[in-house]
Amino acid sequence: MAEDLADQLGADLATISYLVALVQLAHQAAATRCGSAGEEVASYIRELSLSPAEAHGNDIDADDVDEYIVALIDDRLAAEPQLLTHAAQTLNQSTHALDEELADEFDELGGVDRLAELASASWDDLDEDDQRLVVITLLDAVYIDPDGDTIADRLRVTWRL
Repeated sequence: MAEDLADQLGADLATISYLVALVQLAHQAAATRCGSAGEEVASYIRELSLSPAEAHGNDIDADDVDEYIVALIDDRLAAEPQLLTHAAQTLNQSTHALDEELADEFDELGGVDRLAELASASWDDLDEDDQRLVVITLLDAVYIDPDGDTIADRLRVTWRL
């Protein structure tokens, strides 16, 4: 689309001014629509852009995301042999680092005691419940960026510990 506009309008200051004016008009139209409907403009624009983004290949395969996150966790476990021991000590002092729902699941999966038992394990050594325990312990959030050529470019992991 940008190439079509450049071909039709040129690539000078007048073109940029025209595009800025179009964006401002679009924003005003969205703000007016959202104001009358009681919606947030940012949420409306995100929702509006989701379908075209998916149609243009902006979606990410969930299995690829899982494999990438597992690789990050496995690398971290290998690079920091005392990570789970440190995590168990930290969470033993306070599980406030976990929200209530995660804290309940953490406890159901064995909590701090089970985590301490897993201290020297690699990802492949863990069964499904233990893997879930480690994910709850280590991951705070995973953010997906619509830009980027690879999964690594598009995902940003926030570690809890």
